[in-house]
Amino acid sequence: MQSTPTLTPIEYLEHQHRHLLEQIENLEKFKTQIERGAPVDYKAFRDEIIYLDRELHFHKRVEEQTIYPLLAVLTGEDGPASFVVLEHRRMWNMMNQLREWAEQTTNNTFNAHLSETLSAFINILRLHIEKENKILFPQVKRLLNRPDSQQIINAFHIRFAEQLNG
Repeated sequence: MQSTPTLTPIEYLEHQHRHLLEQIENLEKFKTQIERGAPVDYKAFRDEIIYLDRELHFHKRVEEQTIYPLLAVLTGEDGPASFVVLEHRRMWNMMNQLREWAEQTTNNTFNAHLSETLSAFINILRLHIEKENKILFPQVKRLLNRPDSQQIINAFHIRFAEQLNG
């Protein structure tokens, strides 16, 4: 169970993004080794994918249960949150592929297709985080500062606490 942060919900998610970007750097190292045909510690690769899968699942759940419903209330169902949810689905499909590979791989099964999928996943995740940090989260902060949003803010904080503790 995750501990309740002393940060605001948006600051907490931004903190998680920084952590995820560090994990991406680890994946980049594995991708480079695979592309060069260098020996890869498949157990370390598997552990990294499984860890990232768990972290992303938690992060996605918090966002989709707190940020996106808030945005949908304030900007409409077809607003920016709907596009980000589609990106989540695309990334999740790729993560499922990577996790399956990681669970079944041995030193002999790294290949170009894995490297391509890993590269695409890294790129999509980086762009997704950048979009959220530079566009979505600032928009949420502006919406939360509106005088008519106190009821929504209260519901947002309750949902956020439930996700962290649930």
